[in-house]
Amino acid sequence: MVTRTTRERRGVSYLVTVVLMTLIAVALSTLLYAYFSGWVGERTSSTGPTGALSIVESYYNDTTDNSFILYVRNDGTGDVNITTAYVIASNGSVIYTGTPLNVETQNHNNIVSPGSTIELKVKVDSALDPGVYQVKLVADDGSQVVTTVRVR
Repeated sequence: MVTRTTRERRGVSYLVTVVLMTLIAVALSTLLYAYFSGWVGERTSSTGPTGALSIVESYYNDTTDNSFILYVRNDGTGDVNITTAYVIASNGSVIYTGTPLNVETQNHNNIVSPGSTIELKVKVDSALDPGVYQVKLVADDGSQVVTTVRVR
């Protein structure tokens, strides 16, 4: 009797094939979902602020009218209307809330065009004690800027 020794060559098992195909299908469907839902790819509209405000210079003027003078620049892509100013003491309490005054036009039209700088005045009701204060400006598009000013 002749004994034949043969090796059976087998490929990848059926179970491993099914698992690999399932993983590939899940990965492809996840990529397609991410692309079409906007996680990947370019968005068509912007929802954030168009302004990028920065304060070039600021100081407290106690000689005439107890006001903060701020030079505000817009480095963003669209016009920004600064609507509210806050003065915050070092202990965190808000001591003033109001609309800043445009020094050039002497009104509350505080629109800052891209690339331009305006001078704003934030007048507090009474003289401030010496210390460090924060002045925060908020625009109608949601952009904001905060600076620290020392009052002597």
